Amino acid sequence: MGASFREDRCLMDELEQSIRRAIKDRSEWEVKQQTWYQLRHGLIPRKSKPYPGAPDQKARLIDASIDKHKPFYVQQIYAMGQIAQFVPLQPDGMDEAATVAAWFDYMVKQRTNFEREAICAIDHLLQGGLCPVKVYWNATTKRLEFDACDPQLVIVPKGTEELHRADFLTHVLRMSEAQYRRNKTYNQDDELIKRLKGRGTGTADGQSHDESLLRAGLTCGRDDNEIVLWETCTRDSSGKITVKTRSPLIFDEQVREDFGLPYSEGVFAEGWFPFVAWRGEIISDKDYYAPRGQAEILAPHEVGMSKAWNYILEHMDFHSRPMFELEKGATMPNMANFRNGPGSIMPEGLKAVHAPPIPPALFEERNFIRQMAEYRIQAPDFGVMSDNGGKRTATEISAISGQTGQGVDLRARIFRLDLGDTYRMAWAILKEKARDSLTFVLDGEISSLGPEALSRTYEISPNGSAETWNKNERFAKAQARFGALQNNPYVKQGELVKDLLSADESGTVKRLYQEPEQANASEREEQNIELVLMTNRFAASVDPTDDDPVHLDVIYEWFPVRMQEQPPLDPITARLVFEHVQGHGEGMRTKKHPMLRAYDQKMKPISAALMQIAQPPQPNVVPMEQPQEALV
Repeated sequence: MGASFREDRCLMDELEQSIRRAIKDRSEWEVKQQTWYQLRHGLIPRKSKPYPGAPDQKARLIDASIDKHKPFYVQQIYAMGQIAQFVPLQPDGMDEAATVAAWFDYMVKQRTNFEREAICAIDHLLQGGLCPVKVYWNATTKRLEFDACDPQLVIVPKGTEELHRADFLTHVLRMSEAQYRRNKTYNQDDELIKRLKGRGTGTADGQSHDESLLRAGLTCGRDDNEIVLWETCTRDSSGKITVKTRSPLIFDEQVREDFGLPYSEGVFAEGWFPFVAWRGEIISDKDYYAPRGQAEILAPHEVGMSKAWNYILEHMDFHSRPMFELEKGATMPNMANFRNGPGSIMPEGLKAVHAPPIPPALFEERNFIRQMAEYRIQAPDFGVMSDNGGKRTATEISAISGQTGQGVDLRARIFRLDLGDTYRMAWAILKEKARDSLTFVLDGEISSLGPEALSRTYEISPNGSAETWNKNERFAKAQARFGALQNNPYVKQGELVKDLLSADESGTVKRLYQEPEQANASEREEQNIELVLMTNRFAASVDPTDDDPVHLDVIYEWFPVRMQEQPPLDPITARLVFEHVQGHGEGMRTKKHPMLRAYDQKMKPISAALMQIAQPPQPNVVPMEQPQEALV
């Protein structure tokens, strides 16, 4: 028992030292992260002002760039309607794959906090280059949840490539005393809580902490009421994952009982930690702390733009207000009595000083810096003047768009790699924990997923492709494809129509699309109803959206059968049917239907017969001549 305790204590000491070493190794990265945050939010003041009240403006180039890129990343998630596609690895699972994808989409979007946390994570990765996202099952609310963590609150050893395969991972938890007490899995001892808050009250033997090891918000509380805990995922030699919750102030005491990771399906069966890093870039330095954000890339440009802006404002301070000088030999009686304003009289010998204009080079430099920043992040603003001083030409815009499109595509592919890992984690947890929640809503209707669908193995990836983020371009491509392949015998026409409808708006396929057989049967039924109306001497109008050939086919089949029935076809009905046939013929002519000539020949005998029946017989009577009036 004693040997086991000493061994555990040795292992805990080693773990604590490893965590603190990881914090020390990334100190330079932490300083950068804090600098990028301050730079983005305009919190870094001008180092030295040339005079009291001198301007201290920030160009906010970084913040503008982040706002410009956010919609691009969000569209990578939402562009195709459903967030993920499922491909079954068993041949007999294809029919269920679409239902599984719809259930997963509903569970993630409607039953979790994914949508809010995803936008928060995107903001983090744009600012600092990455954002660790935790995927977990909340046992209290019984639902899947996501946590877009502050990158500085996730600690891994230097050289870690993927968070889910790190040697260890420490998630720094910050909470108030009230939040701590609400979690009944934590040790609720009052004396222990006192030692956890703020900078603590020392270790069990009364010794004070080493002040050099205390870091507010990371190894101790930022105020006297805040509690900081380290939740650390460790992996033993057999691959088993254990979660240990400790306080950095008293690491040798358990705040919560150690427990094994409560997931065993999918990627967790491979020994993954429930964390994935969303990255803005992948570079040759394969390290968790390597990716750079927009702030690091654009920092020199923002500083340069701010400097040029401040110089312009300084020039305005000195030269935008009227200045005067005394002519040689003139004197001012009392400068304190001089007041300048509308209608005032200037003292004798006082003349205005004409200020020099703002140097154009300052504006040119500011625009040049902005151009360089846009080239750097591959998100050009076509409203900026071109290098030769004129407006950009269509050729320039096309060339720039093509070049930057490749960078945009690469950025999307990197993001989709991490998004795919996130979906695979979410699926593994839902598959294990949400077996009682198989009912979902699809296109406004209640649907359900069979339990057997959860037992299958799927290849999961983000829906769509890297270039599907641009809805307008996607719809334009679908339109061009539809126009080029319409009526092509080698192309499935129904799928071609579905492709066009889905490119316009998700959900329209189910609402608008119908199979040709169903459409044909519906049109035939409609025409039969119209014939019943006309048989009862009611006119039936022609709808411009009717499938005219189908309607004419129904009349072509009806007419010979009707001519053999008794009583014979009456003139009024014949006239109504004739006018109806003419209406469908005019509809085909308006639509420039390729079968117009064929149907004209086909329906000509029937139209002639209907016209003959519709004309009443001429009476065999000679009308009397009107008597002539007598001449006066």
